[in-house]
Amino acid sequence: MVPASLTAGPTFWTGTCPGGKASGNGMLRRRDGNHAGAAFFGQMKDGVPQIGLVDLDGGYRVGTFDRNDIGSKAELEPQVRTDAFRAAIEAAKLVSSKYKAENKDASAQLYETLAKAFEAQLD
Repeated sequence: MVPASLTAGPTFWTGTCPGGKASGNGMLRRRDGNHAGAAFFGQMKDGVPQIGLVDLDGGYRVGTFDRNDIGSKAELEPQVRTDAFRAAIEAAKLVSSKYKAENKDASAQLYETLAKAFEAQLD
């Protein structure tokens, strides 16, 4: 299942897929032709997002998965926001490590930088 804020389009999961379903920390990214689109960073369980953030052009949508999307304006509880950013940080670091292991240094650096940007939101 894809968060509605990612909008329609092909997506791919970077993370584990036990039983053929995305689970654990990782990134669900939409592709727009040859370009990377919006992405969800966080935790999935049996192919369904649980908690994290959607990295949109110009900001983040954070929280738990509810009603087909991540977060809502009503979900501003500080602990949920903190937990969502922490899940996103772990996911971005995992993606960075994956690309580093594949010797894709530019991609590894991009996701490490994103992890740091997510961390800055907690300060």
